[in-house]
Amino acid sequence: DYRGYGRSGGTPTASALLDDALEVYRLAGKGLADHGYTYSRLFIMGRSLGSAAALEIAASAGIEINGLIIESGFAYPLALIERLGGPSSERLGEESCGFDNLAKIERVKVPTLIIHGEEDFIIPFEEGQELFRRCASPKKEFLSIPGAGHNDLLLRDRRGYFGAIKRLVF
Repeated sequence: DYRGYGRSGGTPTASALLDDALEVYRLAGKGLADHGYTYSRLFIMGRSLGSAAALEIAASAGIEINGLIIESGFAYPLALIERLGGPSSERLGEESCGFDNLAKIERVKVPTLIIHGEEDFIIPFEEGQELFRRCASPKKEFLSIPGAGHNDLLLRDRRGYFGAIKRLVF
């Protein structure tokens, strides 16, 4: 769990989430190396809030990873905070948020898959489209799932979902 979520202690902040993502990525690589393995085929995936963590890793790791999958990712964090009942974007100011998914995805050059439900009321479909549009990868795919919201993509199109992942990975 992210710091401050589920069974994890601490306080949830944007900077803690991003720092923790990079630390987990670093420690996973060290753990593999300690046992004689390397990241030979590593794909990073983030869903919803996890899209920020995945983009932080992808922007930092560059071509060390083999690909990126973003499911129900957000492009505009302050609008999301406001939709979820947090302070208005006018009160927060863009710089106080800590996430900048659009700038990060503009640095992603590895193969990328973005999956988004067309009926997502938590993170609008257009935000997934904007992440796709801004992604710098020459090999990218956008999977739109008709009738799907934020939490039912697999229920709506399991075959399309896993088919797109298969195309990316193989």
